[in-house]
Amino acid sequence: MSYQDFEGSAYQGEPVELYRFTLGVDVFAYTSADEDVTHSGTLYEAEPGLQRSQVEVSEELARQGLTVEVPRDNDLAALWLASPPMVAAELQLLRGHRNDPDAEFVTYWRGRVAKVSWSGSRAVITCENALSGLRRMVFVPNWSRGCRHGLYAQGCEVAQTGFAVTGTVTAVNGAVVTAAAWAGQPDGWFTGGFVELLNTPLRMVVDHVGDALTLQAAVPGVRVGDELVAYAGCDHTSETCETKFGNLDNFGGCEFFPEQNPFDGKVV
Repeated sequence: MSYQDFEGSAYQGEPVELYRFTLGVDVFAYTSADEDVTHSGTLYEAEPGLQRSQVEVSEELARQGLTVEVPRDNDLAALWLASPPMVAAELQLLRGHRNDPDAEFVTYWRGRVAKVSWSGSRAVITCENALSGLRRMVFVPNWSRGCRHGLYAQGCEVAQTGFAVTGTVTAVNGAVVTAAAWAGQPDGWFTGGFVELLNTPLRMVVDHVGDALTLQAAVPGVRVGDELVAYAGCDHTSETCETKFGNLDNFGGCEFFPEQNPFDGKVV
């Protein structure tokens, strides 16, 4: 029997769902089953109390979202406790049947995490349909004195691996994380950059003094002894672009904008 045969059966189906959240290169995999399930080499851990809203078929993208509820202490939800991660989390919902000898699973829904909220002992993960991006305004370049490119992103083209410093955490105090290796760079070197753990970008660095980095928000789960990779930051000026990154050819700013609009005299 195929998946469709089990799905359409009045009594033979034993549905089970797999939730695959991808955040950077990290995968958080859960199942609605009462025991762990392995599929395509990935272990989906049974998450007691895991439940979701109904999948609605509608012409309105706003109504095609999905809400997933998990226990408050869920590892994925914990990443949103202080502030959202710097990269989007994608969700692939797979559906199959426990008694299917072919172990066939189909993609039942796909989208991305929009936000995480908490209600009592539950964490509510609100997801939007993968097609929801179609309703967003198309990106157009903006013009400013500072560089318009995102650091290490398309347009900037700087290879972030050349500006990475791995440090072993010696102290954690809220949003301030300390590692001796970071003292090897002058103060402010990492300001405007970010730190990552296990190749998943975590938090932006808002200040760097000595061996201490102040992050945009505290990172749940980071402990003394963990290895964090810090990447150099940029203030988006041509001087920093040239002297720090040697990347002036890709500078995306217009530093010679006039101070006043020549047509109406207003400040630009």
